[in-house]
Amino acid sequence: MRFRMCVLLAVLFTALLSLAQVNTGVISGTVRDKAGAVVVGATVTAKNVDTSFERTVQTNSQGSYVMPAMPLGAYEVTVTSQDFAAYKQRTQVTVGGQTSVDATLGVASASTTVEVTEQAAGVEVNTQTQEQSQIVSGEGFTLRLFVD
Repeated sequence: MRFRMCVLLAVLFTALLSLAQVNTGVISGTVRDKAGAVVVGATVTAKNVDTSFERTVQTNSQGSYVMPAMPLGAYEVTVTSQDFAAYKQRTQVTVGGQTSVDATLGVASASTTVEVTEQAAGVEVNTQTQEQSQIVSGEGFTLRLFVD
């Protein structure tokens, strides 16, 4: 009777252990700027490159973030914050593992776009009579000058 009870307890204990197995991992880290100051409120996105599973979190007041219960696989972690260049890194989530992805953000480059276009001066040439004319437009009137 004791032997049967021990075997039954051993089977139950083994069954409980198998249920407690974890098939996920954790991605965590800290986001800083180039000067070493923490970046509060940065957006951190981890996307599984095989399944497209995606999770997004924000960094806390210490610049830290945690993504618990991440399914196993390869991830691309992207960190963005206003006025900073985006940071990307690939990482692997393993069974029960804790993967650290610390990011250092650089300043985003400022860019200005200037578009220059050239417009005709409004000079027309009549190719039949070789007569030139120029259109001058203003508020409420149009004047056409002919030059011989």
